[in-house]
Amino acid sequence: MELAEAELGLALWWAEVSARAGTGWRRQERQAWRLARKAARRTRDPAASGARIRRRRAELASQLRRSAPHESAAASPRSKPGVCNASVLACGHERRMRVVMVLPEPPYLEGGAAGRCNAGLLLGLQADERIELSAIAARLPRALNGAVPSRIAVEMIPVPWQDRSQAWSDLVRRPLGYLSRGDFGDRVRQLAAGADVLHLDQAQTAWCNLGTDVPSVVHLHYLARLDQPRLPRNPRAAAWRFAVAAAQRRAAQRYRFLVANSTAVASELRRDAPNADVTVVPLVLDPEHYELSHDGGEPVVGFIGTGDWPMTAAAAHRLVERVWPLVRREVPTARLRVAGRCMDRLGLRTEDGMEIQGAVLSGAAFMRDVSVLVFPPVGGSGTKVKVLEAMASGLPVVTNAIGAEGIAENDGVVVAEEDDELARAAVSILRDPEERKQRGAAGLQAFREGHSPEVAAGMLFELYSRMTSSG
Repeated sequence: MELAEAELGLALWWAEVSARAGTGWRRQERQAWRLARKAARRTRDPAASGARIRRRRAELASQLRRSAPHESAAASPRSKPGVCNASVLACGHERRMRVVMVLPEPPYLEGGAAGRCNAGLLLGLQADERIELSAIAARLPRALNGAVPSRIAVEMIPVPWQDRSQAWSDLVRRPLGYLSRGDFGDRVRQLAAGADVLHLDQAQTAWCNLGTDVPSVVHLHYLARLDQPRLPRNPRAAAWRFAVAAAQRRAAQRYRFLVANSTAVASELRRDAPNADVTVVPLVLDPEHYELSHDGGEPVVGFIGTGDWPMTAAAAHRLVERVWPLVRREVPTARLRVAGRCMDRLGLRTEDGMEIQGAVLSGAAFMRDVSVLVFPPVGGSGTKVKVLEAMASGLPVVTNAIGAEGIAENDGVVVAEEDDELARAAVSILRDPEERKQRGAAGLQAFREGHSPEVAAGMLFELYSRMTSSG
């Protein structure tokens, strides 16, 4: 027993000295705990020794939590006195809240839907003087090409292909847990050692909290089981859908704090995890990236999305086959432009006035050259980024309740359910330039009020404060 207590005392002394020097008490405390457990296993009564170690560790942890932030704040180069941090006000010293955001893909302004939204969110969090943000993003082998704006500070970590045998094993043990391993997982744990909050974006990063003791929250943009109630016939697509659904379900069960972008997704999460704290935070975009739509007077209907996403593909087929013929009959001079990756592979039938563009260099530029966005989804969950982009561009939108999920009711987004109702709304906007102008302005105003980076950052800071004060 003497050996265990001696090594424990030495380790705890090391942790306390390190904390007072400002090097981060959490990491040192974990190292001390591992050393003490190793010593306990060499004693005759490891159970009794372990109990004493846990009591001693709890005492020291309490002392360090009271003293370390206060005594190291002046020495730490990351602390800025005079800036409010709700997590440490009780210590008598104010500093910014340290938040680590973990992203499964780069925050490109012209990348994936989640990446575009995360770019806006990072800008909002970086601009908040109460938050000190560190962001890390995974760059997978098949990630879209792009460039992170110079205004966004994010660390990019290349992630290699996951071993196939490990991937199949993860389906049961740790679905979508590949980012928690290797260099990316190690770097997340390094950053988390000095953080107050760990913000994990989507199910792919939900396992990255393993090995940390920081209050953590998982941000789920959608739910796979709502998007695809039935498994796809393609084995690879079926395995991916199963993995995503399993990872999202496990995240809801494992985490106390969850973030959703719509009340519909939040309700499902509360049903899965009745004791979880679920916060609805709207999706945001970088408003500076979007220019106002050019209304050249020509009646042009636009549709944009990723064709290999089942929900987008189904919406494209519905528009082309059921809604567009009704619009064309009423406005013979109207044109339809369908753009997006893999859209040219869907086998959409083309008629007079239709153009299948496929991938475009800029979705924002596409929005500027059409008169109205028509998006009639038949399923899906979460906020639809294409609708937000149209609003940010001052472009009127015609969609249904699924397409308007997560967006406050406004005159810039016309909601209709049946094919003929969608067509009538589109025809009315195409025929009346003044209506286009008014609805576009209304949508832009709603975007600025409800989906700007500052709005989401403020809501997240309130959540972070609640997390750090809840213990």
